[in-house]
Amino acid sequence: MNQDHSTRAHALIGGSKVKQAKLCRGSIMLQEQFLDSESSPAALRGTAIHEIAEAMLDGRETNVGDEEMIRVAKGYVAAIKFHTPNAKKLLVEHSVADVLAELHPALGGSIDLVAIGGGELLICDLKTGREIVHPEENAQLLTYALGAAMSLKAPENVKVRLAIYQPANGGWNEWVTDMRRLKQWKNELLEIAITATEPNAPLTPSSDACKWCRAKAACPAIKEKVLQSARVEFQQITPELLVEAELAGIWADSVKDGAKLQLITNPGSIVGWHLKPGRKMVTWKSQALAEKYFKDQRDAWTLKSVSAVQKVVFDLPAELINETSVAASLARVKE
Repeated sequence: MNQDHSTRAHALIGGSKVKQAKLCRGSIMLQEQFLDSESSPAALRGTAIHEIAEAMLDGRETNVGDEEMIRVAKGYVAAIKFHTPNAKKLLVEHSVADVLAELHPALGGSIDLVAIGGGELLICDLKTGREIVHPEENAQLLTYALGAAMSLKAPENVKVRLAIYQPANGGWNEWVTDMRRLKQWKNELLEIAITATEPNAPLTPSSDACKWCRAKAACPAIKEKVLQSARVEFQQITPELLVEAELAGIWADSVKDGAKLQLITNPGSIVGWHLKPGRKMVTWKSQALAEKYFKDQRDAWTLKSVSAVQKVVFDLPAELINETSVAASLARVKE
């Protein structure tokens, strides 16, 4: 199935939002007041890797991605083949939006990979970020497994395997459960969806709940919690105090992110502050192509980095290099 990952149908509580809804019911409706910010370079890279892996699993050619992206995608595909020896069918980008919407209209999602066969139902999610994600009792995977079990009419005795493939965490990690747990989760998920979509759903800020919430800069609950923590006098650092400090940092970062966006759309609107352009970065698109290009100029190539080579070879072909810029930073205007 060839699906554009950037244009998936929007579900109010898609699989990746279930954990947040579980931790802070009120965050779901509050976020609807704010537009999605533009995807970060890391998110765009992750989307591209998913598309490469999907093409590989479907046996299609693709011209997306650099060598590192292709390496990650190949590792993911190899891991799937190794860990699904009894699979009779692999379903790539399997949508469970319709069946989950029958449970509650706010629910939805699409699974990176479903493998069925040998009395097993395997759900696998590819994670390309550096923040470690574990499969045990993972709300997103449980939701996907429930949707897959419903859509595929899985038998009661099926073995349910929930897997995360994440290079930053050593590759493949999985947790085994059963249909009994999925039935329990069905009730939990329904309760989460119902309460999270109520007009006055409670806001319960925490580091985990607020980290990726796009409404955190305007959330009254996190602001009040931060202010309360700041009023407390302490003689000794406690674990609780560090948790509250972490939450305060998340809120402060969200304010800065909001300031950057405001200065991008309305320069000069924050007196005394401006955006400092990020430094430019250049990297090789392909190490192999670069080595081939410099086969007769080994002295230049021994300098290795693009910027160092450019000091010797001023005119490098565009197809050899990637040019990017680090994100702009918030800075005070110097008087």
